[in-house]
Amino acid sequence: MTPANTTRLQWNACDKATWRGYFEQMSWSSLEQSWAYGDAVAATSDAAVQRGCLVDADGHVEAIVQAAEKRIGRLISFVRIVRGPLHLQGAEGSFSAPALGMIRAAFRRRQRRFLFWLPELPGGSTDNLLMRGAGTHRVVTGYSTVRLDLRRDLDEVRAGLHSKWRNSLHAGERSGLRVKLSRGGTALTQLLTAYDGLQRKNRFAGPPSQLLHAFANAAGAKDVAVVSVRQGSDTVAAALFLRHGRTATYTAAWASDEGRAANGPRLVLWRGIEALHAQGVEWLDLGGVNTTRTPGLARFKLGLGGEVITLAGTYF
Repeated sequence: MTPANTTRLQWNACDKATWRGYFEQMSWSSLEQSWAYGDAVAATSDAAVQRGCLVDADGHVEAIVQAAEKRIGRLISFVRIVRGPLHLQGAEGSFSAPALGMIRAAFRRRQRRFLFWLPELPGGSTDNLLMRGAGTHRVVTGYSTVRLDLRRDLDEVRAGLHSKWRNSLHAGERSGLRVKLSRGGTALTQLLTAYDGLQRKNRFAGPPSQLLHAFANAAGAKDVAVVSVRQGSDTVAAALFLRHGRTATYTAAWASDEGRAANGPRLVLWRGIEALHAQGVEWLDLGGVNTTRTPGLARFKLGLGGEVITLAGTYF
């Protein structure tokens, strides 16, 4: 990145179309930094969303960052930055500690604005030193997810599936389940209602259904894909994919006992991958893995043969 003395941080200096244009420049991006996600956070909480751009000496935007600030009473506020900033050059770009320090300095503790920050930086000593150089300290270890490269031909993606996963998918394709792709509407409402019930029953961490619905409303139909399968007259499995630029995230899924027995979860995930690939999406973020808390779900996601990435952690 440009040296710190020539880099500026500008807040709320661009509109929705410009922000979305930045996302189209990046091959890999995070859902939580998208404009629609920020709108969804604002619509479902009392948080105010701030969007910033790191600008070089020539006035070119190098990176973007989105923060959500929630005031508690009149005295303090808590700020969250999740999986940002994002460099417009993707993996080819890099951040300096002074540039990251500008973001940190925007939320001063002396003003009782307390920042909790999960940067989109890979876990490692170098990145931890960067964050320490920016004036932060790690308070939570790294978040992990799996990303699947969809720039390849679909036959190559399928060949990369673990053999057991691929065999189960093949069984699902031969099971007689009927597949439907929707862009929201009733299918989305039905899925999120079922997902919400599953989340309350099993008490697992995941994005709230209200937030996902709000994202769909803010983003528009082309960025929403609901894949469902029916057995007879009943929907037995469904999954939700949300697109943000050239990346999409697998955000919510549900299946009945009958759907799981017929390999419905694998079928809806694969049909979603096919739909995203046809739409030109280059990467699929599988939405986090935790081999300790949810080992079965982790094995399911890892079975796609994607790359595991672990971020540096949450900093304060």
